[in-house]
Amino acid sequence: MQSETKEILAELADLLKKRAKQDGVHPSAEIPSLCLYRTSQLGEATHTLYKPSLCIIAQGTKEVLVGAETFCYDAAHYLLASVELPVAGRITEASADTPYLSLSIDLDPAEIQSLTLDTNIPAALPSGSSRGIAVSRMDTDLLDAVLRLVRLQEYPRDIPVLAPLILREILYRLLIGEQEGCLRRMA
Repeated sequence: MQSETKEILAELADLLKKRAKQDGVHPSAEIPSLCLYRTSQLGEATHTLYKPSLCIIAQGTKEVLVGAETFCYDAAHYLLASVELPVAGRITEASADTPYLSLSIDLDPAEIQSLTLDTNIPAALPSGSSRGIAVSRMDTDLLDAVLRLVRLQEYPRDIPVLAPLILREILYRLLIGEQEGCLRRMA
């Protein structure tokens, strides 16, 4: 992992610790599409419904089971869910000293469609699976945009203007990345 990526992840982990002081789910009051998670212990798989979202881990690892398939991801990877999916998730690396810290960003298909029309990015040739969930290697530019979104919670006055721009950048980074087809199918 690049040193720049490690620095971004360290700052992101610090911000998540600050905003999510206790174990649990912490929806952002300031940015409705953002939710933070903290877990200090390993546990059994929990069943939930994933919405179309981007999931990023700053610290720890997680397994997500969809049917018979297992998707593992960590700070070097992100998970993208393009449709509502029933899943079972299990934290596989966490402790009181080094808690699992992550976030999710809800994705709006209308925003994705608008962005694809506004940018005229040519569609890539179809590749890979058409599953509604995928794990990909983390991109430093994507991670930097996510860090700026989380950091923005410290500046509530700026959120109405900057949050939509950063969220759009995150969608753009996903759209030019390896999960572009997954995102286009969502739109």
